Amino acid sequence: AEMPELERLYETYKDEGFIILGVYSDRYMEDEVDELLVQAGITYPILNPVIGFDDYETGYRPTTFFTDGNGHILDPDSGEILSSYPDMPDKCLLIGAKSYEQWEEIILRLM
Repeated sequence: AEMPELERLYETYKDEGFIILGVYSDRYMEDEVDELLVQAGITYPILNPVIGFDDYETGYRPTTFFTDGNGHILDPDSGEILSSYPDMPDKCLLIGAKSYEQWEEIILRLM
């Protein structure tokens, strides 16, 4: 449901270096994902999950975390570098959907 909001954020901030990478949850649903992306007009990259993504599995959907350009995990409240994968602290995970305005507030703080 929040994919259109994420698309809007991506389009608004991509020229400033902001990137969204979506990852779908089931390795075997590529056809369904492709259809959904076309229907929703999503242009940000959506990745097929590989075994390496299992380390990021929280059991919750959606789960969001932010990294800098060097792959350091960022605290979404302060922008402080918390760690590098795989030692990601729970406080850097955002569980659940947010509105455009809520995401924008976090993004502007981190940029």
